[in-house]
Amino acid sequence: CRKCGAPTDPYGHGRTLRLRHLPILGREVYIEITPPRGICKKCDDEPTTTQTLDWFERNGHHTQAYNDYLMLQLIGSTLTDVAKKENLTQAILQGVMDCYQIDKVNWKSIQRIGLLGLDEIAIKKGYNDYVTLITSRYESANVSIQLYLLN
Repeated sequence: CRKCGAPTDPYGHGRTLRLRHLPILGREVYIEITPPRGICKKCDDEPTTTQTLDWFERNGHHTQAYNDYLMLQLIGSTLTDVAKKENLTQAILQGVMDCYQIDKVNWKSIQRIGLLGLDEIAIKKGYNDYVTLITSRYESANVSIQLYLLN
């Protein structure tokens, strides 16, 4: 239950969600899921709860893996190029980028920096309209996004 945290009884299903996932062989891939709903008999107003999972946002249209993929595609590229390549609008891609924006860095969580990458991504032509994407790689081939800064 979203209110009391108790287990819920089955109560049908929520609406079907269509989520964009990682491309396969250059083709767009979509996952359709219908999350189960539950009702809490312990609460007075018997609230219903829809199952949430950690690999997608509740009202999002992409999986978390696809959002990570989009951010990594921005390295060494522009917003317009990635939007065209992935058949997205710039506004959708900007929304994905906004989800990664952080204001403060937890420096204690970073043990070693390793190879550091700094990429300035132009949002529009001209001055003062760019973001900086900071990535790192340490002892593996995996690149992780460390920080995303607005101008």
